[in-house]
Amino acid sequence: MKLRYIFLAFLLGLSAAVYHFVFDGSIPDESDFILNLAEARTLAAAPANELPTAIHTEILSKTPAPYFALRAGGGFYRVFMARTVFQIMTPQGYYMIEAGMDKALAEMHKQADHFNPEVWGRIQDLLADAKGIMVTHEHPDHIGGIVRHRNPAKLADKLMLTKEQYDGLTRYTDGKTLPGGFRDYTPFSSDQMRRIAPGIVMIPARGHTAGSVIYYIKLASGDEYLFIGDIAYTESNVVDGVDRARFVRWLMVDPEDRDAVINQLGALHDLTKSEPSLTIIPAHADELLARLMSTGVIKEGFSQP
Repeated sequence: MKLRYIFLAFLLGLSAAVYHFVFDGSIPDESDFILNLAEARTLAAAPANELPTAIHTEILSKTPAPYFALRAGGGFYRVFMARTVFQIMTPQGYYMIEAGMDKALAEMHKQADHFNPEVWGRIQDLLADAKGIMVTHEHPDHIGGIVRHRNPAKLADKLMLTKEQYDGLTRYTDGKTLPGGFRDYTPFSSDQMRRIAPGIVMIPARGHTAGSVIYYIKLASGDEYLFIGDIAYTESNVVDGVDRARFVRWLMVDPEDRDAVINQLGALHDLTKSEPSLTIIPAHADELLARLMSTGVIKEGFSQP
């Protein structure tokens, strides 16, 4: 009888642990993260002929993952995490959000599935001729392409990085030394919103990493976008207000501040109801990106210089 109770207690404890780490993706009923969209709109404001005109993207690689890992409590079927780079077209030139990574870095971090070397070649061309290079945070698939570029010195005067993002660059260099020109770069402060260009605003969002930010984009057409990096992995995280599985955080490059992330996710979830025309884009949301490209909301294929 005693062994039976011990076994039952073990099963209950195991069930509680599985629920906590795999199935519980609850977020706060009220978020303490202030995402002031009105302020972002004010900072982005400009005459229509100065605003961005279109957004282009291509998929660099796709990493398979079980859906329940990306959305707590989700199914056990396989989905993909798209590794993407976005090109923001403006009358003054184009800006890049994210910088991708080369195959060696992708293999090092087990993100090389379906890696497309032709896309990586086009990304390098675009980075070299961009008006500005931004990233949502300092993980390898977002920032590594800057220092893994075939000629990284050409990118030094195009960087638009926070201090935390800039400090993260050395992780992805071969000798832990930044290329020539990078050492003279003065990074942004990530303590407040910042206007990058007409229609482009950086919103601080520490949590997933110390240097995580959101980018607000306003097109001349009036369409509005939030590029949220890895605050969420899927569209469902945002729309349904459900976090990723807790155990996934053990696999991350950096420790994640879960409280900060779930409050940011809560604020984004609220925006889906108060601002239904706003397009919120998690960086790796493969199915969402496919739909946005198929409908022309985002243009499939980079615009080459």
